[in-house]
Amino acid sequence: MGMKHLKLTDNCVLVDWDVSLMLNLESIEIGNDCFESVKTFQIEGLNRLKTIKIGNNSFSIRSIITSRPNVSKSFHILNCESLESIQIGQISFWDFAGEF
Repeated sequence: MGMKHLKLTDNCVLVDWDVSLMLNLESIEIGNDCFESVKTFQIEGLNRLKTIKIGNNSFSIRSIITSRPNVSKSFHILNCESLESIQIGQISFWDFAGEF
């Protein structure tokens, strides 16, 4: 039937974020300090997805004092008809300045 729950621990590293083929996902949980290099966070058409939980300081440059908002970084959640809750921790997506 496919993966229903995606749980990633702290300090995960990816360059590209793509869960578009995980059509059976019901929940996504991402820990703290993950995915600093990801420039586009997009979730689209996951109709069974109910919850998204993202820890602190994820999808952000670690050194927020020296980093500036980046217009090339974007955040999209589209066409997820069962989505009930989104939790985003402190400083996550801090330097995203593109479409949100």
